[in-house]
Amino acid sequence: MLIFLETLSLKSLLLEGNTTRRIGVGRISLMLLLMLST
Repeated sequence: MLIFLETLSLKSLLLEGNTTRRIGVGRISLMLLLMLST
C-alpha cells in the first residue's frame, strides 16, 4: 500500500512540473502516511 502511494505521488511529480502541485501532492501523501501508520 505504501509503495503504491509513493509511486502514485512520483508519477504526479513527473507529470506535473508545478512546484505548487508538487508541494500539494507531498502534503497529501504525508497525511495519508500518517493516517495509515497510526
